[in-house]
Amino acid sequence: MEDIADVTAQAPRRRRHGGRAGHAARRGGTAIAQMPWAPPLNIDRPTEPLDADGVQAIHEGAMRVLEEVGIAFLNDEALAILARAGCRIEGHVVFMGRDFVTEMLARAPARFTLTPRNPDRAITVGGRHLLFGNVSSPPNYFDLALGRKVPGTRAQCADLLKLTQVFQLHPFRRRLSGRAAGHPRQRAAPGRAVRQAHAQRQGDACLLAGGGAGRGRDGDGAHRGWLERR
Repeated sequence: MEDIADVTAQAPRRRRHGGRAGHAARRGGTAIAQMPWAPPLNIDRPTEPLDADGVQAIHEGAMRVLEEVGIAFLNDEALAILARAGCRIEGHVVFMGRDFVTEMLARAPARFTLTPRNPDRAITVGGRHLLFGNVSSPPNYFDLALGRKVPGTRAQCADLLKLTQVFQLHPFRRRLSGRAAGHPRQRAAPGRAVRQAHAQRQGDACLLAGGGAGRGRDGDGAHRGWLERR
């Protein structure tokens, strides 16, 4: 009788069909040839359309707006924060002194890193780093199979998000809180934003970027971002 250890050694080893290996096998080969993940760096000098005097003129104009004209803030919490920081408040209009603005700008880092669920897809914002993302807010959808432009649906929006996930050139996805490519217009805006963020989150290991789109949708986006980090 053969030794059981020899029989076990000769038996073919079973391969896993789940996890990352299983997903890779089901996806098949690479759809398109791409360069490896590597967000590009700008090797050229920034364009300088104005000389030092022109830049200073714009700065002085901006300071005059902030100090004398003011900016309307429609969020009561923001007004309270700015009042505690020493800004002058008249109704919903905030007036900022140039010393305050200069101090706040000095606190901003020259560059910072944003890390998504997959740390290998972390991106650096600032310096010579160039970042590209998919376009946001187009209301309609078109592909070669349809042959015509139609109002975007949730399923079509998800297809476009999957398409952006294919390309290594896109280090972030727009948007977490607002609209994105082919956003589904048959949904009300608040619910649409939640479903949008959910579609972006599924299967995507890159960073999700958001922008101001109203308190309700920004709140939806912040909540989805919180879930993203759990």
